[in-house]
Amino acid sequence: MFSLHGLNASDNYDWIYKRGKQDSLIKAVHSLKQRGKMRHISFSTHAPVNIIWKLIESDVFEYVYLHYYWCGSYTCSGEGQYGGNLENFKLCAEKDMGVFIISAFDKGGRLYAPSKKHDP
Repeated sequence: MFSLHGLNASDNYDWIYKRGKQDSLIKAVHSLKQRGKMRHISFSTHAPVNIIWKLIESDVFEYVYLHYYWCGSYTCSGEGQYGGNLENFKLCAEKDMGVFIISAFDKGGRLYAPSKKHDP
């Protein structure tokens, strides 16, 4: 499993597809896949909803690391008709694309900011 980490901005999309056109990053990744060096290609993201949509629509990736909160939808941008990544989650389902949920409980249960321990 191979993941392009942190495709977070519109210029990331242009960079992986268009830079050098003949030797774009995505062509190199697909070459490695064809040679059996990897089986599945994904991306992780904190991007606005529209950029994530565009990456999913590209039909290049087989799974994505996506923010989705268990009792509602969450992205760093908070955009989208349904308040986050719900549209992207549904698009992944339509395309039979795998989804790994990241930060399901706000960065792993807020382990970066644990509550204070109170002594009885």
